[in-house]
Amino acid sequence: MWAVAIFNETEEVEAVPIAWLSPCQTIVSWPPFKATKVLKCMKEQQPADKTWPTYQVRILRRYENFEEAKKGSILAQETSDLNEDISLLPLGRGARVTKKRTYSSSEEEIQPFKKMAEKAVTQLPVPPKVPKDLASGESRLENESTINILKTLVEVKHQVISLSQQVVGLADTVQQLKDVIAQQARVIASLQPPPAEENFDVNLPLSSMEEFDFHEEKLSDDIYRKFLIAKLSHFGGIHLKHTIKKILDYMMTTTLQCQFNWAGKPGWKGNGVARRGFQHCQLCLVIADSVRLTKNLERTTNEEVFSSIKIYLRNARDRQGGRRRRLETDAVGEMVWHGDSQAMGTASTSSVSLKLATAHILDNY
Repeated sequence: MWAVAIFNETEEVEAVPIAWLSPCQTIVSWPPFKATKVLKCMKEQQPADKTWPTYQVRILRRYENFEEAKKGSILAQETSDLNEDISLLPLGRGARVTKKRTYSSSEEEIQPFKKMAEKAVTQLPVPPKVPKDLASGESRLENESTINILKTLVEVKHQVISLSQQVVGLADTVQQLKDVIAQQARVIASLQPPPAEENFDVNLPLSSMEEFDFHEEKLSDDIYRKFLIAKLSHFGGIHLKHTIKKILDYMMTTTLQCQFNWAGKPGWKGNGVARRGFQHCQLCLVIADSVRLTKNLERTTNEEVFSSIKIYLRNARDRQGGRRRRLETDAVGEMVWHGDSQAMGTASTSSVSLKLATAHILDNY
């Protein structure tokens, strides 16, 4: 149900749900919303909230239908007569009740004043007034809510930044601890004496591809693998290249080294003959692990070890006399080329002797 009520403070008239009235029906709770939302609350007779502001009212009449109650409120605004029919006007808190005036003169004297009043009402309708405290209250609530949300977002952002910095700091600390532990492990391993020779049924250096394949299978044995890594780590060397040379010469003969290159593809020094790829062998990783256990080479990466192995295998044919044979061939060709001239022959003889001496030195390197 709805009732037509007059607000005592402002003399405004409005249709209100009975549910919004107090038990004594002299106080109404009014929603602090915009006009469209107020209309929806009226039509649906939504229960009054305890937070709504209250106003003193007096009830004129009750209705079963909202549309009839609205018409009654409009009629009360204009004439204070709720029995007269009138069309529906836009929703608002209503307007002041127009009080009737009585005159002691005749009807003819009153008529002009009535026409002037009707004309003034028709041409200059008074817009409904909204209490300032309602509008300002809603705006204040929205502003406070926005400020609180912004404060919360700023606090969350600061917390996320702080946590991120802590995570980064912890990650750095963990990495430093890992480096220290690894370095200590390498130092301890380097201080230990070479492992005692055991009967692993392996003859080094390996001299054939069959022996190499057998040794690759042997490296699947974890005990032998650890033994070999520890043994090779004590070879030492002036630098990485020297260490790789000592290890490879201990493990493989030069003849066997000539049958390998890094990628297993034909190279210019192999006359187009395909070689076996050393990068896919277990011995390659064993050498890398043993190098990192060598003193002063603890921080050596796999890439650095592999690069040195690649270069050493590439020059294996030269160490087996390939460089000397090339220089001798060049020297003989030079002697034949300059053989017709005695002066040139003398010069070429000196050049050939120098090349042969150089080849001898390099061949023993």
